[in-house]
Amino acid sequence: MKYFTYHGIKYIITYDNKKLIISKFENNKVISLNEAEKIKIHNLLHRYKYIYNSAYLNEIIASNPELNKYNNVDILLNWIESIIPGIYRENFYKKLKTLKIDLNLDAINMPEIPNERYKEIGATGNYNAKDNTIIFNREAVKVVYQIAHITKNPEDYFTRDLIHTLVHELLHMASANYDHDKNISLTGFDKYPSENIAEKNRGLTEGFTELLASIAIPSNHEIASGYFIEECLILQLIALLGGDELLKICYFGNKGTRPLEAKLEQIDGDQAKSFALFRDIEIYYCIENDNEPQNLFAHIQSSLLDYLDEVLEHFPNPEDLLNAYEPAIITPEKIKLMDKNPDNYIDLEESVAKFYHIKDKYMKKYRT
Repeated sequence: MKYFTYHGIKYIITYDNKKLIISKFENNKVISLNEAEKIKIHNLLHRYKYIYNSAYLNEIIASNPELNKYNNVDILLNWIESIIPGIYRENFYKKLKTLKIDLNLDAINMPEIPNERYKEIGATGNYNAKDNTIIFNREAVKVVYQIAHITKNPEDYFTRDLIHTLVHELLHMASANYDHDKNISLTGFDKYPSENIAEKNRGLTEGFTELLASIAIPSNHEIASGYFIEECLILQLIALLGGDELLKICYFGNKGTRPLEAKLEQIDGDQAKSFALFRDIEIYYCIENDNEPQNLFAHIQSSLLDYLDEVLEHFPNPEDLLNAYEPAIITPEKIKLMDKNPDNYIDLEESVAKFYHIKDKYMKKYRT
């Protein structure tokens, strides 16, 4: 029986009438893959496909002059195409046909902006789902240019920063659906406007968008962005879920967080807990820049660690999962790097200690 192991799961390889069949081996049984697992394995076996643009994408790029104004945009679009689950790519292609982009690069010639104004200037990029446009903030472009010119390699810094932002906004485009009749925007996991707390997932959306953008174009900074904490929470989720396939399905398919909640419920059976987890992440996203005392984040990290504890009970090699999980733990040192006061993160150290308690418990169990 031929097999390989991916994310700790054993997959069986067979061929039937010259067709490849991948199954998984679980509890001494060969089991067919569900749809999410099929996408996961499909992406694994096509991980190098992005080297070549699809013919259809090439046609779209050639037909829209906006996509040819800037160098190497086709390479970025090629990579984004490769990470979108196939059933959701049509939305990506549709948007590209009419997308308009203005990076406002001439803003580098503006008058100098004083350092004390940096924090009041908004984000560099913005995707408008209603108009299907990506517009860069002129003042933000100028600030990036000024910061670049105090680094060792100004041109590389400036280019990398703007390309990273462009990928972030292109991902918003690829995951957005706008209903012009109802004036409602679905972007990633989020629905706007909505009074339903289960549909408000802007923090998760921004965190996953920035995580994907950082995979494509690593940031200039040790702490990549203001969404760094959300990125780390998502990395913890990815470790628990055994990959990012379900996150991509929910993000590009605008399915909200319910499928993610259901997956976590399979771990401990607590529907209320998984529902609260994602609502708490959104509340934290809304308050994190206030820099006032709260224990909410520690509760979020601790809840995720409860799932980790449960998963490790049945995980074949705890060291692999723990090694994937550990770099995503938010510590007081990381809070300081974000120019935040760790004293305002009540019980954070206790949640960090909880991780190392779990790690020690399962490593001792595994070695004996």
